[in-house]
Amino acid sequence: MAQSDEAQVVIVGAGIAGLTAAIALDRAGLEVLVVERATALTQAGTALSLWPNALAALEEIGLRQAVTGIGIPEPTGVIRDSSGRMLITVNQNLLSQDTRAQTLIVRRSDLQHLLLDDASHLPIRLNTPAERIALQRDSATVTLAGGGSLRASVALACDGIQSISRTLVDNPPLTYRGRTSWRALLDGRSALAPTATLTVGGGNQFIAGPLRDGAVYWAADVSLPEGANNAMEDRKGFLKQVFRTWHDPIPELIELTNNDQLVIADFYDSIPRRLTAGRVALLGDAAHPMTPDLGQGACQGIEDAVVLAACMSNVNDPLSALAKYESLRLQRVRHVVRSSRRLGQLATSTSTVVVGVRNIASRHMPQRINASIAARFASEDAFRRTLHRL
Repeated sequence: MAQSDEAQVVIVGAGIAGLTAAIALDRAGLEVLVVERATALTQAGTALSLWPNALAALEEIGLRQAVTGIGIPEPTGVIRDSSGRMLITVNQNLLSQDTRAQTLIVRRSDLQHLLLDDASHLPIRLNTPAERIALQRDSATVTLAGGGSLRASVALACDGIQSISRTLVDNPPLTYRGRTSWRALLDGRSALAPTATLTVGGGNQFIAGPLRDGAVYWAADVSLPEGANNAMEDRKGFLKQVFRTWHDPIPELIELTNNDQLVIADFYDSIPRRLTAGRVALLGDAAHPMTPDLGQGACQGIEDAVVLAACMSNVNDPLSALAKYESLRLQRVRHVVRSSRRLGQLATSTSTVVVGVRNIASRHMPQRINASIAARFASEDAFRRTLHRL
């Protein structure tokens, strides 16, 4: 590699936000180069929700139809307590009316493969970890861990919650939210979870639902001290113990999962002060790490990418374009991070008073109110209102 290569836009990180940004910028006629520390782009077996706001963003870059082909509409779901008692039925038809589209459930690996296929003509350098991003008056320089550097008009940090660029924008440190997640996919087990179900109890929660091709995804969120899962010798055994008395099919789903199928992560978030510094912009988890309670982590990263590309396409000066990106996105992502945090705190409360009030309110809240609340952050209009401010 040359001592100093140049590109119009260098993107650090080839996750969902980074690849979406590369595609969107390429569509806008900008030259991009992506660097990624991983030696291969593989995603462990997890699933994610693509809400209508993300689908509207993908439509802007011509990918909505393709993404629809890899997912299934989220089925009408239920929320239960650990005994199986019904708390809420989530009417997806009503929700879709307010958000203007159905939410899709996709395998994360399928989404990444789709993005990679669309970006296959772009330069993506694997096994190329970035060590530092430095700012100059008229450029940004990405220093590579293996030697050499990349000089760009604009650098985009899409490298996750441990981003090398967080200190550039002086954002608050990550805050551990007291929960650890175990997630897995099981092929051929759709009969066990034909509808989407969220179960809450004792400060823990369990999510299960169907995927296309007869698969099931599940996620168990457990209240734990930070890093406690690293000291466990038998993680599956721990889960079996925690959820042993919960309603079917939760114990069976855990039993059917091998230890090597588990994807484990502690939950962190941070409410950003800034999304940019000079000619550097942060996107996705690098910009606004959030808990998964609203299902908006990937969705907001996709929004970031499409809005940033639109700003760079419509505003000639790079500094002004990034400033516009921040002005369009900062208030929205701060709201989503806060809302996700609050919902997680409510869902995993161990206070008997809070749980009692929560369960009663949940059973009696009109479905129209729930749909209206979701529409504020997850509807197609919620995203399109941002673009209309360009």
